[in-house]
Order: sequence, then C-alpha cells, then structure tokens
Amino acid sequence: MAIMDLLGRTFADLSDEAPNGDPSSRALAEALAQTLLTEGTATVSELLQSAGTSLGGVLLATRLLSYGAVHADPQVVNQNSVRTADALTPYLEKPFTQAPRDVCHLIRVWRTVDPVGCQAWLRTQVEHGRWDALDIAGSTIGHTAQDGSTLGTFDEQLVDAYLGIDYLLTRYGDQVDAPEVRARTYSDTPEERRSATLYALRSLRDRQ
Repeated sequence: MAIMDLLGRTFADLSDEAPNGDPSSRALAEALAQTLLTEGTATVSELLQSAGTSLGGVLLATRLLSYGAVHADPQVVNQNSVRTADALTPYLEKPFTQAPRDVCHLIRVWRTVDPVGCQAWLRTQVEHGRWDALDIAGSTIGHTAQDGSTLGTFDEQLVDAYLGIDYLLTRYGDQVDAPEVRARTYSDTPEERRSATLYALRSLRDRQ
C-alpha cells in the first residue's frame, strides 16, 4: 500500500538526529499509520512490507505492534523480529555507544513485542563480541542533574528484559568489586556509564 510505504519512509526520515528531524511530524505519521491499521484500511502484511529493513521503518512497525493496534499472532511477531534483527545488523560494526538513538528506541520497543527473541539476539551479539553488555545495560541509565551531566542508576526491569540481571552478574562478577566501583557521582561518558552499571549490579547482588 503506497500510503503505508510513504508513512514508513517519512517516519524514518524524521528522526530527531536527522538534519530535518521533526518529532511532532513523526508522531503524526505514526498516528496516521495506526489509524489505517485500526480501521482496516491497511493490513499487517502491508505494514511489515512498508517497513522494509530501514531502522526508522522497522521502528514504526514495531511501535504499532507494541500498541496492540493490530493482532500480533506468532507469525507476525516472528516476521517483525527478523526484520528488526536485519535493521539493527548494520550498526553492529561500531560500538553500541556510537549507535543512533533509534537503535535504543527500537530495542526498547522490540522487547515488548518479542521479549524472548529480543533478549536472545542481544545476548548473541554480546557473546560474539559485537556489542558490550555493559554499554547495553548502561543505555538505560537516566540522569539526576537537570543539565544531564550526572548519572542516576539503570532501569533494573529493562536491563533484566534486555540481558538478565543474573546473566550480567555471572559475566561481570569479578569486576563489580573493583575499587573504582563505589557509591560516587558518575558523569555521563561511556566509561562512567559502564562503571555506574557495575556499581548498580553490585548493589543488586548485595541486596539478594
């Protein structure tokens, strides 16, 4: 369907990191696509077809599936997961910390549509050394300062969905007790996010 293809490409082109990014227009494109689906004007197959394997297009399709705009039967979920993995694959060539924000957005929403598939795929990338598990977990950390300079703690529920707390404790059990991993102020750099993640993991371990 031409309109779904147009909306998919529009959503992809309006990322907040794009030169002409426009969050409000992006939200409008998503709302129009959702209306077409709920009214039956467009089908799930057309939605997935229009997404292609572009990062933004797949993000749009996955967001719509996560909202329950259409019935996501197992076959649809599997098709979308295959396209999601294909869309993320080009970004494995660089560290996770250098990936565009839409990569984080896509992973976050993918885990609501296919939690098992998302976690399995992320663990595979970690095991093959393509992405660092601490970087993935660290991407969930928010800020405590208004200017965004100071880190808070990571989202335990989200990290558990991404990779698993026990998985991370097993993988980094020796590192969580390093001297630099302690209660202190962490600034927003990739290295500090890794240390803040290790400290959060140690805190969770000590709580058990």
